[in-house]
Amino acid sequence: MPAVPSEDYILLKRANKKISDLKEDIRRLSDELQKKDFLLSSFMDVAAKLSSKLASLNMTLQETAFWDPSTCPQPSCSTPSWDSPWVDVVVRGRRRTLGETVSPHRPSLSNHFGALSADDAPVHPASMPAPPASPSPALDLKSTPCRILRDAVTRHSGGGGGCRPDPVVDRSSRSDALHPPSLQSAQAHGVVNGILVPPNHEPARPASSTPSLLSNHGNSEPVLQVTASHIIAPYRPLPSLPPPVATVLDVGDSVVMPGIVDCHVHVNEPGRTSWEGFWTATRAAAAGGVTTIVDMPLNSIPPTTTLGNFHEKLREATGQCFVDTAFWGGVIPGNQLELQPMIQAGVAGFKCFLIHSGVDEFPHVLDYDLHTAMKQLQGTGSVLLFHAEREVQKPTEEAGDPSQYSTFLQSRPDIMETEAIRIVTELCLQYRVRCHIVHLSSAKPLKLIQEARRAGAPLTVETTHHYLSLCAENIPAGATQFKCCPPIRGSINRQQLWSALKAGQIDMVVSDHSPCTPDLKKLDSGDFTQAWGGISSLQFGLPLFWSSASKRGFQLSDVVRLLSRKTAQLCGLDNQKGSLAPGYDADLVIWDPEREFEIQEGHIQHKNKLTPYLGLSLHGAVCATILRGRLVYRDGTFCPEPLGKHLLIPQRTNQAQV
Repeated sequence: MPAVPSEDYILLKRANKKISDLKEDIRRLSDELQKKDFLLSSFMDVAAKLSSKLASLNMTLQETAFWDPSTCPQPSCSTPSWDSPWVDVVVRGRRRTLGETVSPHRPSLSNHFGALSADDAPVHPASMPAPPASPSPALDLKSTPCRILRDAVTRHSGGGGGCRPDPVVDRSSRSDALHPPSLQSAQAHGVVNGILVPPNHEPARPASSTPSLLSNHGNSEPVLQVTASHIIAPYRPLPSLPPPVATVLDVGDSVVMPGIVDCHVHVNEPGRTSWEGFWTATRAAAAGGVTTIVDMPLNSIPPTTTLGNFHEKLREATGQCFVDTAFWGGVIPGNQLELQPMIQAGVAGFKCFLIHSGVDEFPHVLDYDLHTAMKQLQGTGSVLLFHAEREVQKPTEEAGDPSQYSTFLQSRPDIMETEAIRIVTELCLQYRVRCHIVHLSSAKPLKLIQEARRAGAPLTVETTHHYLSLCAENIPAGATQFKCCPPIRGSINRQQLWSALKAGQIDMVVSDHSPCTPDLKKLDSGDFTQAWGGISSLQFGLPLFWSSASKRGFQLSDVVRLLSRKTAQLCGLDNQKGSLAPGYDADLVIWDPEREFEIQEGHIQHKNKLTPYLGLSLHGAVCATILRGRLVYRDGTFCPEPLGKHLLIPQRTNQAQV
């Protein structure tokens, strides 16, 4: 007869069973929690994407929404607020040549953002004279609120822009080369003098000021109108928009031209935000009249050399840009299969180095890598940018004094650029892929470039503000803030670069803004051979260029061509940026070519203030910057929140040259 289990045994068995059941329940709950955690994570990802899309849609709606007069507040003299969208902007102004004495009664930009006197009362659009008859159809904002394309551009007579009449001046001897007499001409030149009109802030205009508002001794004024975020033309009172439409903001004789497109900027985010970042870089850009930057694929960590790294950079830049931002990708050994996915994702093109880049995570390419990359880029319409220096002999120990600039200059001779550019021209002719030489410092390879172009190579070239503004002879010992690669060369070479620029052999001028922390410049030792090579100048490109160019016979139309239009073409933005033309983004810089100022550390918006231009006096002060019809910078102050967008470049279908 089997033994009867004891009571303790039975209790123990039941306890073990309950423990086993509890373990099973715990396992089951754990599985369910993991599933829920996965679902929650997926939900959060979806929510984040939806939020991003909603934000993008909201921005688009804000840009394209038609102004509703019923919701417009009554006119007032209050200062325009930063958060008010500029639904309607009118730009008009007198023709004048630089150096003409400006009427002391003409109000300044800052006057019209503050209190207005009766004599400075703005022009109401309805009070402006109707333009001459135009063969083009009437403007219809309701049907096309953003992009209204017009071929014919008309002029308004008179209209002093809210100023007292200027003294009678004999204009017969004046040159109109700098300020074209009509917007049709202004579109070709890209510059006007102007008046800006933001919405809903118009004080009542006394009748006594009417004559000065409607006539300026018969002088015709170019007129440019911006609705929502784009340029339309011409300006005329619109019957579909009953007054008040907008307030005239008189910027006097300041130049109004397309915002600068700087296509060579090292933002360094993510990874090296102690050097720079999107927030500080784009604020500096806005303060300098730059409305679009194109970020280089290095020196961020990770570099923009894969699709995943590109997406990471986009995430880091979100919500931090005060101006519009596009992005270059990078070509390094072994990443050839990443190039086409990055093109489809919207990079503007790619950059590679033919010599050590200065950072290990962005290695330079060899001949095999170049041929592989060119094959991947054929037929895409994309462009490959080259840092064109190449080692021509085995490096040797420096024999000279490392604190002398001449020692560093001798280590990077002209032949390094010439031999690298020889390789670029051969590749460009072989594959017929668009190629671009960045930061040309030596004038000696220009003959090679011209020969390749005559042979049909789709090849462009840029130089920088520091190669045009600085020269080796004037760099003091130990002044490592002047170091960059390729190096700043002699004064004779600098003059040759200016001559090539004027002859059209160099296509554009950029900043090559490449900052770092002060310790990397080795200022304590003054060792040029060990210091980081890079110059910070993003904020000061326009006055740097104009201060030198104006003395060499360059005109304002050249400024637009070299700093805005050609740079926009290079990166595929020439259908929306870089021109004062109907349908283009309303990106404007308002600046005074005659105003002199000194670069002081307290005015610099770059994160690190070290620059070779500290203490330099320049001509060409930026008064205000407008991005897609909205004011982002004005006289030292910024809009409270970033308004810049990411610019993802659609893939091209051909190899159109710049």
